Amino acid sequence: MITRIWAAVAVVPVVISVAFGAAYRLTHKPAEQPPPQVQSQPEPPELPLPELVAKLIEGGDPTCPGVGSLKYEACLLYQSALGVWRNVGFTRSCKPTAAEVGTPRQIRPEDAINAPKSSCFRSVYAVLVANTTPILSSTALHVFYLRGAPGFKQPGSDAEICIQVRHGICGNQAAVGLAFLELATIEARTVKYFYEYKGVRLSHINVEAMIDGKWRLIDTTYGAYWSEDTTGKAPFALAATDDIINDEKIRKNVSFNTALMPYSLYETFLNVDRFNYLSNKPDIVRGEAGTVGIDLTGNSGAENFNNIPNYVGDNVAGRPFTGLEYDLDPEEKTKPIDLTIEVSGASITGDKPAWVCVDAQCRRFNKDVKLVSFRTRAPDRLYIKTENDVAFVVMKSITWKVEQGS
Repeated sequence: MITRIWAAVAVVPVVISVAFGAAYRLTHKPAEQPPPQVQSQPEPPELPLPELVAKLIEGGDPTCPGVGSLKYEACLLYQSALGVWRNVGFTRSCKPTAAEVGTPRQIRPEDAINAPKSSCFRSVYAVLVANTTPILSSTALHVFYLRGAPGFKQPGSDAEICIQVRHGICGNQAAVGLAFLELATIEARTVKYFYEYKGVRLSHINVEAMIDGKWRLIDTTYGAYWSEDTTGKAPFALAATDDIINDEKIRKNVSFNTALMPYSLYETFLNVDRFNYLSNKPDIVRGEAGTVGIDLTGNSGAENFNNIPNYVGDNVAGRPFTGLEYDLDPEEKTKPIDLTIEVSGASITGDKPAWVCVDAQCRRFNKDVKLVSFRTRAPDRLYIKTENDVAFVVMKSITWKVEQGS
């Protein structure tokens, strides 16, 4: 846009000089004025998804425009959720009375605008996101790219690219699900689980949507959702994540796509419970904020961050400083322990100091610090202290050594 504007402006003096040259040579003819320069107009901002769908309904052509793979698919999901919501009478809850349903009618533009205010619509849309994401961002295709196309560049958390290449494992799929929910103006965040299963460290990530004041869970890898009601009598509502983790009855009240490849095949041969991340006392990180445990076992050892995050601090701008910290659990509780953090990178926004701390001991750090050391007894908490918006340390390893002798 800027290049086009400056190109137009640069032409003006040339045209004017030619015009004045003609006027100088032909004094009996009025000088021709230079033609007006066509100024490039800024492209109108993209409409929020509810307004876009309302405009389509108003125009009589519901065809979702090609505004990018992600928004195109979100538009279809939004229309689908509107259709389901219409069939229950555009009501707030998903088990309306006969009086609430009333006479069936056509979907109107204002229904598209008002839909995100309804907990029923939010729940239906979230379930459709869970249904659709593992198809649009396929784990089976991920396996092909991993083993059959070694030069393939992983899309990471870029939801648009994940949809374009139809590729994904849980992290990619969570990014897509999060984007779908946010496009529909539904507040959402990722949820990461770090746990052990049969002595092996594992991790998983999925998405929560804010509905009726609670963070409610969908699993965008397995096409799964949990119902709050276990009696079959209450209105349909997604269950809150904490209720799923803490209540086995709700945890078993799950609906999911049993036909999804490759997981259906894995379950057949390996007898793996795909939802074991909920029942194995996971450390939970929500929206890149939370606490993860590290066991400091034996008289010496090293943590190399296999299947747990390798940074401490806050990497999300625009919120009160929270971020990620670690709960340290040393086997030795009485003797001094030397802790050394090998740093592979750091980031600080702002000009305030930042410290990496173990309990009350803090060491100031910057981007050039490569080692941070502490000598302490029974270390408990590793965290970042700062008044900056963003500050975090990427760690290569944490090593510990217990002082020997009396």
